[in-house]
Amino acid sequence: MNGSNLAAPQKIKIAERRAMALELRKQGGSYRAISERLRQEEGISSTYSVGQAYTDVQAELQRIATENAEEAAQILRLDLERLDTMLTILWPKLLKGDYFAFDRVLAILDRRARYFGLTGPRFVNTTQINVQQAHVAVCEGQQVSQHTAIQQFTQIMQMSVDELPALIAHQHAQLAAYSAVLDQSDEQD
Repeated sequence: MNGSNLAAPQKIKIAERRAMALELRKQGGSYRAISERLRQEEGISSTYSVGQAYTDVQAELQRIATENAEEAAQILRLDLERLDTMLTILWPKLLKGDYFAFDRVLAILDRRARYFGLTGPRFVNTTQINVQQAHVAVCEGQQVSQHTAIQQFTQIMQMSVDELPALIAHQHAQLAAYSAVLDQSDEQD
């Protein structure tokens, strides 16, 4: 017989004891109260101590955290696959100069960067945006050529990961300025 099979009943007892200790802790029990209560349980040593109660609760919390981390990793993989699918759909539109697709691609890249912890608080000086230029570009219906869109996107793809958050923040600020200009022109009409 395999040695790990002989240990299985003991592992089950330990797991059950740890689950009981955590349940008692969730109910507000002190480690002393947990140890006193568990010493009364069948199959648990009469020398079960406060230190063992603490160790059991911490081990059970660690087990739960590990399970949650594994589940979170699976969810992250699934979300990354979804983002890749969205990127695949939007890419041809971006190459045709669709600014909405350009914005959505940047949002997808931003989301991916956040998933990997590559972004942090950034401060953008929105006064750098020339609102009059935004008004001309948006209100006069200037079109961006496919070549220009491809050049812009190629520049983005050549950026380092450290440069992307600043670009994304800048694009969001530009879109906010465009939106403000459009709101102003709507109010004037």
